[in-house]
Amino acid sequence: MKIQTIAEKSISEIAGIKIGDKILSINGQEVNDFVDWEYLRNDDFFEIDLLRESQRVSVSIENPDYNDLGIVLEEPQYRTCNNSCVFCFVHQNPSGLRKALYFMDGDYRLSFLYGNFVTLTNTIYSELDRIVEKGMSPVYVSVHATDIDVRSQLLRGRNGEDNILGKIKYLTSNGIDVHTQIVLCPDLNDAKILEKTYTELVELYPSVRTLAVVPVGLTQFRKGLIDVRTVDRNYALQMIKTVAKWQEDCQKNFEENFIFLSDEWFILAGLEVPQSEHYGNFEQVENGVGLVRDFLNKFEAEFETFPTSLETPKQLTFATNTLPQKYIRRVANKLNSIENLNVKVEVVESKFWGKEVTVAGLLTGSDYYEGLKGKDLGDSVILSPDCLSFEGLFLDDWTLPQLEEKLGTKVQRFQGSFRDIIFKNHKLEFTT
Repeated sequence: MKIQTIAEKSISEIAGIKIGDKILSINGQEVNDFVDWEYLRNDDFFEIDLLRESQRVSVSIENPDYNDLGIVLEEPQYRTCNNSCVFCFVHQNPSGLRKALYFMDGDYRLSFLYGNFVTLTNTIYSELDRIVEKGMSPVYVSVHATDIDVRSQLLRGRNGEDNILGKIKYLTSNGIDVHTQIVLCPDLNDAKILEKTYTELVELYPSVRTLAVVPVGLTQFRKGLIDVRTVDRNYALQMIKTVAKWQEDCQKNFEENFIFLSDEWFILAGLEVPQSEHYGNFEQVENGVGLVRDFLNKFEAEFETFPTSLETPKQLTFATNTLPQKYIRRVANKLNSIENLNVKVEVVESKFWGKEVTVAGLLTGSDYYEGLKGKDLGDSVILSPDCLSFEGLFLDDWTLPQLEEKLGTKVQRFQGSFRDIIFKNHKLEFTT
């Protein structure tokens, strides 16, 4: 692992570590990748062996307060997925996008570090041993179906049957917690297949902590792929009824839920998302399970601290896709109770991916422009928090400054705080 950058006056710079040094070992244990690095450096004192211009160098690090070491490592090579899933979003991309959007992540290490879901099809037992040895818990696993034939049909992997239940049981029997998910494709892994998957996974509770069911997402670029039926309102209503029965059993047996439906099911069915107690610790919120309720909870808590009036009038526009608009409008209506604050909601449809894609996080820069151009947007447009990459790019490579220039108004991404949006970024004076 080569060191790419070092922060000035950081612990590492003071200790004598330099850019370009290659990390060989920590306390005599070999560092092969970023997992070893994260695992072995987690101590208040350790020795790092480095390779510097063909010379071995040893450096001592004292870090009793476990502060940031100030080191950024060279980007590692991640393992790609070896499947060709019938629902994979990568296969539904148009041509001409940036390379990163065609990368299919199949690296178990990213599951532990960032909560990425992996199928484990390319994870061999020596790697499962490593997960156990390093205590890499929890792991997030895309199961989709425990039925061997159906899972093979869904994943269309090159390794054949991958013993998914055996791998999960091996992890859980060795102290590793697992969160699981199913991408639900009507007529493929629902009905009896779904019941079988639920039954076999719930038997592994509590080491298998949760099971999330999310509806398949389809774009207009599914050329050459098998037909997959979309989820409509009636189907969503039936799924909610089915899962509710299993949740009743979980409440009786465990006093908490094990299986969860993502928010899309309730919104598609025209129902209110469940209350907070339904989601327990919100352990799959990043997978869209309880995301709306968490958003509303945080807004309500923050709103209680807001003033009743602004000294100077301000107008904001929340731009969202069709699926979450009901809840965005609810927030806007409450904010409009503040005197001199006018919040509008503009619904932007996904022309880039197609109308079947209704989540705000997949709206592109061109979608926002086409949906907002020529409208009175006020002082600022507020976008979904997930619409930009770490590099500040929309999925179609537009940038925020580019969108601002085209619309002729300030555009910003919502980052979790309404106070920052309304008061800090706009420097509003307010009265209580």
